[in-house]
Amino acid sequence: MVSATTNYHSSVALEAFCSTVLITIGMTILFAPMWWLEFVGNNLKRLGIITGFVLFFTALLGIATNAKPYEVLAAATA
Repeated sequence: MVSATTNYHSSVALEAFCSTVLITIGMTILFAPMWWLEFVGNNLKRLGIITGFVLFFTALLGIATNAKPYEVLAAATA
């Protein structure tokens, strides 16, 4: 017997939305530092940009996945 308050739905739309968001974030993490570095001349600022994006990627990967710490580090170095 099905309850009147129970809703069954397909998760296809949710999966498509999550995939789109993750791809957008991934592309931003990949391309934003390259474009930003083009407009920065100071080497210390350039190093800060690179370090910031690597740390952001590492933190995001550590939070968003069940990967072990050495797997997160391997992904960040790749």
